[in-house]
Amino acid sequence: MDLYDFPPLYDALRSPDPSTLDLIREILEAELPGGVRSIMDPACGPGNWLLPFLDRGVRLAGNDLSEAMVGYARQRLEPYGMEVVHGDMRALRFESGPFDVGMEVSGSACMLPEPGDFAKFLNSLETHVRPGGLVLLTIFFRDGFEDAPRPRLLSEWGPIPVANGGSAWIRYESAAWDEERARERIRRTVRAEGVPGCPAELIDEFDLRIWTPESFRAALAETRHLELVRWHSLEDGPVALSDGLRGEQLAVLRRLPARVSAPAPVAAPASVTA
Repeated sequence: MDLYDFPPLYDALRSPDPSTLDLIREILEAELPGGVRSIMDPACGPGNWLLPFLDRGVRLAGNDLSEAMVGYARQRLEPYGMEVVHGDMRALRFESGPFDVGMEVSGSACMLPEPGDFAKFLNSLETHVRPGGLVLLTIFFRDGFEDAPRPRLLSEWGPIPVANGGSAWIRYESAAWDEERARERIRRTVRAEGVPGCPAELIDEFDLRIWTPESFRAALAETRHLELVRWHSLEDGPVALSDGLRGEQLAVLRRLPARVSAPAPVAAPASVTA
């Protein structure tokens, strides 16, 4: 068992950061001046990144691989007529699209296990975003601590109240670094007190893809219709496209119109001989 098996606990500990939500709203207003009518999250978890847009009359949709998370998100979103799908982010199958915005800002896309999975995810994602729409992604870049001793504390916070009772604390550590695979092993420790159905401690580990600007550009080049608009550091503020990218970044991508192939040249008629 890990944190993802307990949707109310995950919802409390991984609730959206208000400053990141404000940044997302600013980006959407700047890049989509006509307004946002629809948003989808390809790894929605409990739906907590979608819910802040519910009161704005935006059509929402979420997808997740966890049946428990899908059930929890459906309880929150389906009463409003929103679509929640149980499926793989690498092979999305929404029925209510295309959407103005595809938004994966929890970092789940950097946890995909195989080297080609990220490109599969992007190609699936772009088919559900309308031409001219946006894709927002959280991407983790090298931060200069790859050779630092492990374990290394990354962050911790708590106590946080949980909706169905009790409270919890969470701690993230870097447990190992794999240079060849460009993966960082993350150890997550959760302590819970009085949370119904939850053990006192949950510990899980997962591998996080850590990018370089070059490797991200290579992955983006494997898509058909996505272009990079700009970056925003989730630690230090806006970043120019030419600047070095370090740490946690929010990528703003645009879905381009479909490329129209040039018509094939008309062949000259064959000569006729008597």
